[in-house]
Amino acid sequence: MTENGSQRPHGRRSRRHAIGWRWIPLLLTTVLLVALTVWDRSLTKTSADGFCPEDARYIFAAEDFGAVWYGLEQSDAWKSLCQEIPSPDASTILHIRKTVGIRPFPARWSTWMGHRFLAARSPDGLGVCVYPGLLLRTASRLRAALGYPTDADGVGRYSEYAYGWREGFLIVSTSSDYVRAALRAPAPRLAQSNGRDELRVLLPSAHDALIRFRARDGWPIEGQLRVKTTTRKSPLTLANAWPNDPLCSISAPRWTDIRAVLELFVEPLHGLPGRDAIGAFATSLGQRWALGSLAADWDEQMEECSLALTSIDTSEAVPVPSLALLLRNASPQAKTHPLAPVLAPLAPTPYDWNGQRGVAAPLLGNSLNLCLCRSGTTWIAATNEPLMAVLAGKLKSDDNVDADLAVRLNWKKLSSAAEEVVENAGAHELFPGMNKADVDKDVLPFAKAIAYLGTLQLEARNQGAMLEFNGYLARSPTRMARPVQ
Repeated sequence: MTENGSQRPHGRRSRRHAIGWRWIPLLLTTVLLVALTVWDRSLTKTSADGFCPEDARYIFAAEDFGAVWYGLEQSDAWKSLCQEIPSPDASTILHIRKTVGIRPFPARWSTWMGHRFLAARSPDGLGVCVYPGLLLRTASRLRAALGYPTDADGVGRYSEYAYGWREGFLIVSTSSDYVRAALRAPAPRLAQSNGRDELRVLLPSAHDALIRFRARDGWPIEGQLRVKTTTRKSPLTLANAWPNDPLCSISAPRWTDIRAVLELFVEPLHGLPGRDAIGAFATSLGQRWALGSLAADWDEQMEECSLALTSIDTSEAVPVPSLALLLRNASPQAKTHPLAPVLAPLAPTPYDWNGQRGVAAPLLGNSLNLCLCRSGTTWIAATNEPLMAVLAGKLKSDDNVDADLAVRLNWKKLSSAAEEVVENAGAHELFPGMNKADVDKDVLPFAKAIAYLGTLQLEARNQGAMLEFNGYLARSPTRMARPVQ
């Protein structure tokens, strides 16, 4: 009691003290979480890219794999794929979840595996290298404490995977030899990353190729490779001259340049079963048809050329491609088609396409009928008469490309051709270990899905001994981000 008879507020003050003490555990928990978060972020920061075997054939590297993954899923091209395949990466996610017991998402991946990511393939197998945060490092220490040690080389086992730690990086592979090689190999020399959403692809054995992929709308791409091509002094005029967009096309100053690019795609096929047999078959056809030959330097007088695959005829047992070649001679006064010597032994028949005079020589019915003609200042060669009728006198001339080399691909037309080929192969059970139902379920949806990707557009320029290129893998006409410079 006070002097005036009032009661002291002990109960009220006690309640306030009790409420204040209740906040202390929450405050301490918050401080602890913040401290752990800061600690985790400090553990996942590094400027290094990781490790892989010294003889790796190709390397994928990302500064922030979670950002690449998230950007890919948010891109217009990925969403277009999902129109046909709701979850294109479902099988990969399911495999990871069954193996480690965690369903991976971009944020969850970053929490466990960190940001840095490197994947590589070597003769020993395929492996990945990550720079984990606090959770995985703690789990690894607990696992070692519970009696799961590594061997003398620092290699441990978890389920079907071998793993090892090196300078804070975790190296994982189904091959123990891969992990051992990565633990002792020098760090790979990779180009510096240009952004968190960039995936770098290095192919050391393939012309020192470096590819930079950005996980953005249109899938921008740029890079360089060591290949010898001709440098132009003026823009390409035939790259966009086709009346209708072909399935794919390659444009360059000379045929030798186009052949050099085609060889880049053929090189990975070396050693595959059947490749030599296909080459021998093509050679035997040339000999059987008694085609003429060209001089080794026949294209030196060419100013520009463009090769296109317009369609694939699947009506027969063996698919037959429709091809066309545009040639522009440096001397407009030239009177003879540059490819005339090829058809000379066949005594070709004179033809007229849209008022353009030329010749044709049938080789395999209507599917393969070599046609030559001149349209304005451009020489045209086509593998069938209907295709020549589409091209002769109808080439466009108002859309030049300021580059030394240009590549175009129409994903919708490729999808249509691929769908027919896949359905035909599935009906005849040509896919190993798969019947028609399996093909319709697991292969055909991907052939259909690429129809929504728009167009691939790449342009390249010579820079010293390197060919530098940039463009888009899946350019949509409705929604497009500018390429990153």
